[in-house]
Amino acid sequence: MVLEDDLVVDPALARVLNGSCPIPEDADLVKLDSGQHSLVALSRRSMATPDGFAWHRLRSLHYGGAAYLISRPAARKLMESIALFDMPVDDALFTPGHRVGRMLRVWQAVPALAIQHLNLPPERQVPELGEGMNGLRAEERARSLRKRSARDVVLYSWRLLRNHVLIRFFYLYAPPRVIPFGVPRR
Repeated sequence: MVLEDDLVVDPALARVLNGSCPIPEDADLVKLDSGQHSLVALSRRSMATPDGFAWHRLRSLHYGGAAYLISRPAARKLMESIALFDMPVDDALFTPGHRVGRMLRVWQAVPALAIQHLNLPPERQVPELGEGMNGLRAEERARSLRKRSARDVVLYSWRLLRNHVLIRFFYLYAPPRVIPFGVPRR
């Protein structure tokens, strides 16, 4: 399991983690989070759970990797393919058109079971939880850009553009959705 340090989680996540809520057997990665602002394409078919959410195959880019499960075979496969990572890990994992993303069967929880604090609406944020994170993110982004050559920046920009075109293509076959956070309580 991979978790960011500024997550807000839904109580249903505990049942996934303790094994009382089954996950898809063929899943390499199970994305548990949502940014609540990006459109994604999901499979029309889903696997419903008794906890009020469903698993859908992820068919388009879905930025971020704040919370996900990874199978042992997928972790081994990715470690053997480390040379294929030419963009941030979470972008490569959750971009079906990328060479890394094409190797994986990725499922998404709908609604999402986790969300980063910064993606919550302002009225739901807890000031102490996000304190200092924006400055750290800006510093890391600047440091990352300084390390890249002009060629790397152009290639990265080209890949992002290509991925956005692929998302639009996927939208023709699966209607885009914004994945909400939190399972509705009964």
